[in-house]
Amino acid sequence: MRLFLATLSALCLWAAVAQNFELGDLLVESISHRIAQRQLGEAADTKIEGTSGKLFKGEVFRQFDGTRLFKDVSAKDLAKRAKDAASSSRLKHVSDRRCSHWAVVTTINEPTEAVQRQAMEEDWCLVVIGDRKGPREYPLPQAANWTVFLDDKAQETFAGDHPLGKLLPWNHFGRKNLGFVFALLHGAQAVFDFDDDNMLLDLPPAAAATGGHGHMRGSLGANATSHAHPIHGRKLPNAPNTVAHSHSASASSKDKAHGSSSGSGSHEHKAAEAKASPPVQPAAPAAAAAEAAKPSPAAAKRVLVLPGSGHSEGLYHVNVPFAYNFSLLNPYPLMGATAHPAWPRGYPLHLLKATYHHYSSTPTSAAAAPLSSPHAAANSFVLNKVAVPAASVGVVQYLANHDPDVDAIYRLVQPLPLNFQLRQHPLLLPLFNANREQVFCPYNAQATLHTRAALWTLLLPITVHGRVSDIWRSYFAQRLMADVDLAVVFHPPLVVQFRNSHNYLADFDSEGPLYLQAGTLVEQLAAWHSCAETLPERMESLWIMLYERGYVQQADVALLQAWLATLLELQYAFPDVKHSHPSCHKK
Repeated sequence: MRLFLATLSALCLWAAVAQNFELGDLLVESISHRIAQRQLGEAADTKIEGTSGKLFKGEVFRQFDGTRLFKDVSAKDLAKRAKDAASSSRLKHVSDRRCSHWAVVTTINEPTEAVQRQAMEEDWCLVVIGDRKGPREYPLPQAANWTVFLDDKAQETFAGDHPLGKLLPWNHFGRKNLGFVFALLHGAQAVFDFDDDNMLLDLPPAAAATGGHGHMRGSLGANATSHAHPIHGRKLPNAPNTVAHSHSASASSKDKAHGSSSGSGSHEHKAAEAKASPPVQPAAPAAAAAEAAKPSPAAAKRVLVLPGSGHSEGLYHVNVPFAYNFSLLNPYPLMGATAHPAWPRGYPLHLLKATYHHYSSTPTSAAAAPLSSPHAAANSFVLNKVAVPAASVGVVQYLANHDPDVDAIYRLVQPLPLNFQLRQHPLLLPLFNANREQVFCPYNAQATLHTRAALWTLLLPITVHGRVSDIWRSYFAQRLMADVDLAVVFHPPLVVQFRNSHNYLADFDSEGPLYLQAGTLVEQLAAWHSCAETLPERMESLWIMLYERGYVQQADVALLQAWLATLLELQYAFPDVKHSHPSCHKK
């Protein structure tokens, strides 16, 4: 019955969307109150009333009673902590090798074509994080550079005694956090966070370099070998065995394999749900069409490039919205989505009505329509093509063709495949709108590049479902990125996703907080501010606020504190805080 009601709610939501986006507060209210209570860990209220459901308000209902480890810690104090932590580190190097660019994936599957294709990418090393379920070996015979597979025993050796390692649950999407630590320990200056069903496209050079107008010429670390072999089960000197010691399984790297009906983001398979009645994800397209989109197994390739890497002055060419008046921006229409409406997973549904039609037509360039023109009126905006410093870009979200990142409601009622046009320039999300309010948009962990300045944003929460974790991460990070002048860019498709089998109703169930809480979360993030002098203190303060309002649990606050301590241990240099609320200057 609960599943039926949830499905009915989803279809009612879509009916509202289809009718000119007549969305509002009642749209969100229509999702079951019982689901909202379960996400907050409360007992279900069996009392039936004649009114609509209750909205999630994000009110403070508990107090953090732990220790604030970074409260009033100055930049000088942080430097001292980093020095002390480095001298007593419990992380164990797998090798003396170093790579400046790392791709990170977690999976319990056998090697997929997407992972094999990533291993062929020039100038990128790869770490694959297994779990207690999964293959015993992970062969990638065409790897271009250093490829590491860490099974559960190897992870125990690497970080089993480390505070962060102890906090990460097994059979959980959050194991990926250990991959980020591994990459940082072994020289990462950039991290490509991806899923094992998102495969890099073989694009022509001009397309691959959009935004940067050239290929990345960076090299691996000084001690890395340009054509190192994967380690497939053999031991490196002073290194743990990297063969997995668990049985194989078949599931996606986040949604099914790392999903849990309890909402905890577990790796546990939803076997019963997967065998349930449709709707489930349809099979991949005809073999000929699928093969046309897949890379040929050839020599090393170069598609994944860093922002501005081909520009002599380190500039990155992007489209930037000007005269935009809303706190959220939906990039899918601007990036040429082939179906309408379309929106990214985690986008607050009640805001589609307010934002979608403002750019449903072809945007006008700022050169042709200055901000004083009618195109800059309250119900429209303009796109301006500009070159921004590449150093100002913290995160690049690569869109996916065929079956991109949309929520279960979209998949239940809208057509697939869904593709995007290859545009000349990526889209930069402005930090603030025309009213000086921060602008947000969710991004995922399926094909996302994090630059050196934004490696602190990688942490995935572990007390929410895997289909919520990366979206929450993106919203939390964006609030703080504005304080250090780092932007998010949405890039034309660089991957194609042939999604592993999913039950859409099970996806809908696991995405409950995205439908019920995302709008309130954005409002509260925009209103939140901190006068702390350092980024770590602001991060800790923010996550505590999120705990007190029910977005995450206390284990995530502990994880965040361990993450910050680990970054200091790895000598990571946090960006300087550049902006504070006006009230901070009055103190």
